[in-house]
Amino acid sequence: MNKFNQISNRQTFVGIDVAKSSPAVFVDSTNDHLECPNQTKDLRTLARRLKKLAPGLIVLEATGGYETLATETFSEFGLPFAVVFPKRVRQFALGLGIIAKTDDIDARTIAYYGRIADIQANPLPSDELRHLNVSTTRRTQTDRNADRRFRQPVNHLWSASARIFHFHPAPKEKFWESSICRLSEVFTKEVLEQI
Repeated sequence: MNKFNQISNRQTFVGIDVAKSSPAVFVDSTNDHLECPNQTKDLRTLARRLKKLAPGLIVLEATGGYETLATETFSEFGLPFAVVFPKRVRQFALGLGIIAKTDDIDARTIAYYGRIADIQANPLPSDELRHLNVSTTRRTQTDRNADRRFRQPVNHLWSASARIFHFHPAPKEKFWESSICRLSEVFTKEVLEQI
């Protein structure tokens, strides 16, 4: 039984099941299954081949960044593409009664999903926007790491002081005074290291 009913639309839809080494490609108008390594040179060859077919849309699953090289290449060649969520495609396949999961079946399902779900092409952000996104992400990571390094000695001091307080026979006032002095020393040291 054919789960993929042909829809009378002259546009070509391409489904790509992206993988780390070699994405599986399905072209629905020619019913071709293709494979090409996930390398720039090979993806350019694929893009040239797809450009001749003038696809209405190339649909790829978001797979943790493995699709980035393909989307950059398709954008460079001016091909319309869309990156879709894998869970939605899988739910679509289950709705069609497709339980088997191979690269070729996935690529075919992705193409069919693009055709049926009326997915719109999403252009790749400009170079400036991508650079800004990378810089912002890096800045956030750096700030988190600096915050973690700054808090680490303080957290250690508080846990140590809690143990000392629990077993320390001296009066509480002296304990807190010494704790505040040690805490002040740690803060001063950390601030001077940051400068």
